[in-house]
Amino acid sequence: KVSAPQTGAWVPFMVTHDTTGRAQEMFCVAFPDFLIWLATITPSRVKEEARAALIRTRAEIKQVIANHYRERLLGEAVAVEQATQAFETEWAGAKSWRPAILMGCRNGWSFARIRAAARPSTPQWRIAEDIRNAHRLGLIDWMPQDTPAPRVAPQPTPETDPRQISMFAEG
Repeated sequence: KVSAPQTGAWVPFMVTHDTTGRAQEMFCVAFPDFLIWLATITPSRVKEEARAALIRTRAEIKQVIANHYRERLLGEAVAVEQATQAFETEWAGAKSWRPAILMGCRNGWSFARIRAAARPSTPQWRIAEDIRNAHRLGLIDWMPQDTPAPRVAPQPTPETDPRQISMFAEG
């Protein structure tokens, strides 16, 4: 993958000597080319013990590239980062239980533990909704697996919504 002509990567083989003096061929990759190659690896094809580090590194590479091009092409990386931080501070401070959500999700807590850290009067559905909103806004990287599904508002019926009665009235 790295040495394919379309990549433009510089990938030489060098001869080095090991501690006993034997000649060894060494595959060398320029650091920028290595990072691009690393981003193309499928995590499921990597040893289990290296998978988390690969996923974390890929996420970091993706973020650095996105920030670079956002700043270079749009000139807004710093402004976006400041606005995001200001929004996060305002959002987290708006209610006393939101810091528990952000802290809990960032520390890998389960939904049950986050629920226990929140104010007792806060409904479970509100905490779950705020976890989903924080995830959607990029304030947290993941949601606890035991987060309840979103509430589904009941559909109005002619009995509960007077506006629908006229649809069923005399034609």
